Amino acid sequence: MERITELTDVRPGGGRVRRARAALRDSPAGRGTARVAAFLRVPGNTLGLLLLVSVLLRVLWLNVPSSGLIFDEAYYVNAARVILHLPATSHYAGAVPGFDPNTEHPALGKLLIAGSMAILGDNSVAWRLPSVAFGMIALVAVYLIARDTSKSAWLPIAVTAFVAFDNLTFVQGRIGTLDILVLAPMLVGSW
Repeated sequence: MERITELTDVRPGGGRVRRARAALRDSPAGRGTARVAAFLRVPGNTLGLLLLVSVLLRVLWLNVPSSGLIFDEAYYVNAARVILHLPATSHYAGAVPGFDPNTEHPALGKLLIAGSMAILGDNSVAWRLPSVAFGMIALVAVYLIARDTSKSAWLPIAVTAFVAFDNLTFVQGRIGTLDILVLAPMLVGSW
């Protein structure tokens, strides 16, 4: 009879498995996991965590490269420098100081970059910080749009997560270009 009991204990749902689950549940790791799971069952908490992770990943190594310009930053950062009467590098080096030399693109984005540079100095964080802020505004707007078009509490969070970690919006939300500075107001206006 004892032999039969031993065999039943090793089957799923048997005594050993139940005891192991109970031991895990009662351990500090099990209690911590249960608290995290309970926290994440609330949609607002999950959204908050998603936005926190999004902003942390966007500002992580925001200053890299610290002296070089990435992609179209060569145009927009130099245009902001000219607006601020700072010496521009290769692009717009001979432009009239104080005036936007890049008139074929929206001025507001370059003015936001210039404003950030006026406050924080001519450095890579100042060039890119407006994109981080507007990238986060875009994510909140995406959430609000998805929330208003769905009865589900979780679908808008999933949509926001996909947009938050999409390569295009992630990269544009952390470099000093105009793309996200245009996208965010469009999304807010769509909401």
